[in-house]
Amino acid sequence: MSDGWAIDDAAAPLELLADLVARREEPAGERRQCRHLVGIQRAHEPGRDQHEHEVAEKRDAIEQQRQQDVEQTHAQPQCRIAANDAAVRRGEWSTPSTPVLDGKTLGIVGLGQVGSLVARLAGAFGMPVEAYDPYVSEARAPSLDALLEISDILTLHVPLTHETRKMIGAREIALLARGSYLINAARGEVLDQNAALDALARDHLAGMALDVFDPEPPDAPLPDDPRLILTPHVAGCSYEVKTTVGGKLFEKIAAFF
Repeated sequence: MSDGWAIDDAAAPLELLADLVARREEPAGERRQCRHLVGIQRAHEPGRDQHEHEVAEKRDAIEQQRQQDVEQTHAQPQCRIAANDAAVRRGEWSTPSTPVLDGKTLGIVGLGQVGSLVARLAGAFGMPVEAYDPYVSEARAPSLDALLEISDILTLHVPLTHETRKMIGAREIALLARGSYLINAARGEVLDQNAALDALARDHLAGMALDVFDPEPPDAPLPDDPRLILTPHVAGCSYEVKTTVGGKLFEKIAAFF
């Protein structure tokens, strides 16, 4: 069996994922309160309860605030480690609610060495994991389109070949549910970067993380959008990886001579 779309450098996509992932979720307390008020209104017919109008107004106000909170949550990367660090240093102290990874479906494109490791790590966070790789039998998604349709977060882990170049374009991104997240820690040319940025600007994507670019380095400024996380192709730049690569290069050179 082939190793699939294996890539040699060790990526760290879950570090990007932790700063990015969320869905449109209602705060549980507000959801229960709205449901309670809806029940009150339905229990009293018009003209029977002098407080019905006040109850309805309170319910509508809570629902409006809930919707504003949901939209604000949707508009921002959710772990916000850097932003929270900066706020504390400014003397600010707030504790906004943030969603968890548990229950979010992670779609992995490419189940080689890195993709397989990401799958194991994501499972530890309680994330259902699906994958597409035509060269690996363990990849359960029957097609790329099928994977896109069920993924809350899509992460790319394929090498750049004629087969994978621009494999994620405008058509593929449109198959992701509105409010999904996209991570590219593979190769910049695998993703149609302009199409992805356009989807982010239109709020089809709720957030995106790029460790690789097309071209690389970028030849023009990228959007100043808090939902866009950018790193300079450093997913495989740990001390350990560099040491390991150096050792393997020495072994290959020694074996050649």
